[in-house]
Amino acid sequence: MFRKVIYPSILFLIILSFILWQVDSPIIKITLGSISFIIIFSFYYFFTKKDTQSAIPKLTTSKRDYYTAHGLSPREITFFRHEMNTLKQFIIEIIAWSQKDKRLSMLFKRYQGEALLKSYFHSIVQYPEHLNNAGKFIYQSIPKLHQLIKHYNQLSIPNTTNNIKEQHVLRRDIDQLMARIQQEYTQFNVERKITNDNNKE
Repeated sequence: MFRKVIYPSILFLIILSFILWQVDSPIIKITLGSISFIIIFSFYYFFTKKDTQSAIPKLTTSKRDYYTAHGLSPREITFFRHEMNTLKQFIIEIIAWSQKDKRLSMLFKRYQGEALLKSYFHSIVQYPEHLNNAGKFIYQSIPKLHQLIKHYNQLSIPNTTNNIKEQHVLRRDIDQLMARIQQEYTQFNVERKITNDNNKE
């Protein structure tokens, strides 16, 4: 989105500056300057609004009914969908980045990382009323894993001795975090089952 806005804006400003340089009238300069500001602002607003609207899929009637049946209010549905969209983007990037390095990819496969993260995500979506039980996963583990893997890949170039050593430490941290996510997923399912069983009584 930034490139869509900034590149045309720079080109427009260059052309406008050339025109203003040839204009002698202060009134015309002020008028053209005001018009250019309005155009650039409108251009930015259009793309920002467009990207924001396309970030989260449209809420279908069936989905709304599903969330409502699981006890979510309209405000809670909006919040839940926003959090899940953010979580989904994190997971997509984590999975993609984990495949860029052979050793990191092997570590991920040891935990069946892609299946683990996707299964946890789909479980939360399937049982939105248990969002609070997945708080550590959503707000701590996934953002931390995202940060660690991103930093790990950034150290690949240049491939210096210090970077290799730091990557070794990061793999250890990622290993520990993946093990913790496994435990969190197991605990989430246990707590969900207990809650559902209690509600049936």
